[in-house]
Amino acid sequence: MYDALLARSCEKKIVTAVLSVGIAALVTALPLPVAAQVPSLKAGCPAIGLQQGMVNTTSELQTFSADHFSYQMELASAFSARTANQSTTYCMLYEAENFSAKTGSLPNNGRVDIFYWDVVDWSIEKLESGSSYRQSLYQTDDGKQVPSIQSTTVYAFKNSSFAVNAYKAAALKRSKSLISTLVALKANEIQTPSSPADMESVVAQGEPTALAEAPITPVGAVWASGDAELSVATVVHPNLPSGTIEILVEKGKGSQFKQVLIPYARALATAKETSSIPALIGEFRNSPIDFSGGDMTSYASVAEIDVKSMNTSLYPIKQPVVLTLPTGGRTCFLAATFSPVPMPRELQTCNPRIVFGIGD
Repeated sequence: MYDALLARSCEKKIVTAVLSVGIAALVTALPLPVAAQVPSLKAGCPAIGLQQGMVNTTSELQTFSADHFSYQMELASAFSARTANQSTTYCMLYEAENFSAKTGSLPNNGRVDIFYWDVVDWSIEKLESGSSYRQSLYQTDDGKQVPSIQSTTVYAFKNSSFAVNAYKAAALKRSKSLISTLVALKANEIQTPSSPADMESVVAQGEPTALAEAPITPVGAVWASGDAELSVATVVHPNLPSGTIEILVEKGKGSQFKQVLIPYARALATAKETSSIPALIGEFRNSPIDFSGGDMTSYASVAEIDVKSMNTSLYPIKQPVVLTLPTGGRTCFLAATFSPVPMPRELQTCNPRIVFGIGD
């Protein structure tokens, strides 16, 4: 149960670690790099500030009601194609802004306390009204098909929802139980696999797919709002003597966050055996990462792998990243990465029932 896992939150200091995949090996601690070189995930992507009429862009201003009050939000989406090594990938951009009037007629100056957009599995807590609080999210997509416009659902507060058209990445797959309603899951209903038998059961239910060959990287996500930015990139180096998976996190210059939670990255760098990664995610769920470097903006998680080994498989997954902003609100978004073990869908979500404990 997650509630049991959360009670054992780890307080260890962050280090970069080397993990041998496919064998039970002790973790070797290494010093963090002075400044991790995070590959640009925004190169060739749409520019922030989406408006209707731009190429491959949707933008809708929607009005909805909650507790007898009327609110407005703008939701926008866009994509662009990027070609590298004769392969085409897509860069997705999603934006959300609260347009509710700042008047005394709305509680908390029109603040939207809970926001969840199913197309991108993105949650925002305490989204204030105004352009300075607009949030943008870049995500990489390795789908082989061009993204298409589909009807998506936005959930607001605890009991409101409305439809909005947006571009959807062709490769995006989500468990129906996660996106049907906000009341579908609670944190204490989720069980984390603790044995190979449990993992086999999860594999059968979640139907994860291992990669047939080394992936094209970097992959990940970039979140931005105002002057703040956070990049979470994964790079796979299959051609080194042993190969590595690197998860590189970087704050934009001047960005201020109360804390940043990335449980999977910490679990990957800490696990002594790959089978323990899912359980460690629960332990690190409330343990923030420590940034390093001269400007304290970088964090790196490195796992040693053997991509060419017959005993090693890489599974494409989405890792939740939770930011606590200076305003006290939280944002959760997903960043593409890779895992040496299949991962339960319930550990790859930003459903506010799970990450924020809403409604518990």
